[in-house]
Amino acid sequence: MLTGSGLPYHPPFIPKPFAWYIFPVNLILFEPQELGQPLPLRDDRAIHLLKVLHKKPGDSFDAGVLGGKLGTGTIESIGTDGTLAYVLDLPAEPLPRLPIRLAVGFPRPIQIRRLLRDLSNLGLCAVDLMGTDLGEKSYRDTKLLTDGGAQAALIEGAVQARDTTIPALATYPSLDRPLNKRRLCAAIGKQLGVPVALFTQVGPHQIHRAE
Repeated sequence: MLTGSGLPYHPPFIPKPFAWYIFPVNLILFEPQELGQPLPLRDDRAIHLLKVLHKKPGDSFDAGVLGGKLGTGTIESIGTDGTLAYVLDLPAEPLPRLPIRLAVGFPRPIQIRRLLRDLSNLGLCAVDLMGTDLGEKSYRDTKLLTDGGAQAALIEGAVQARDTTIPALATYPSLDRPLNKRRLCAAIGKQLGVPVALFTQVGPHQIHRAE
């Protein structure tokens, strides 16, 4: 079909339904407190195993424990209520994350989830979100940092990368706090003649928020 100018007509791009863009699941990740408990029928991981991968009792899948080891899981049985029982064999330690700590000015809340997911996927060891003079101050009040959304985004990135670890996440009201901490640590390290950590270490399930 040609347009009035004689050029070929290309119909406008129409996105497919959102489900088409669901992130790839390359690892079934469990939290430590879930071990030994069957997956509920409506759990996203159970749905992925049964509906997407078409797994059945006796089949294996790639698995890991958040902050722990990785290996394989095997479906033992599927209960009459749809719950999925499994056993795990996790002999391998995850590879260490890259020794890179990235400082980022607070983006729009709608972008934070995608940003954290991608940075986790890349293998960074830590991410610091900071307020900036030109950034919108309301961005710092995003509920993603308190309702589990940030944690979920970091886990999504790890699952894509087939990793069981996630970056440490910290927030700061401005760049001054970490810079002052860096100067202080450098001065202490020079006096003591030993390396001093620049930032307080936080665990894989924590979000450190400096006031």
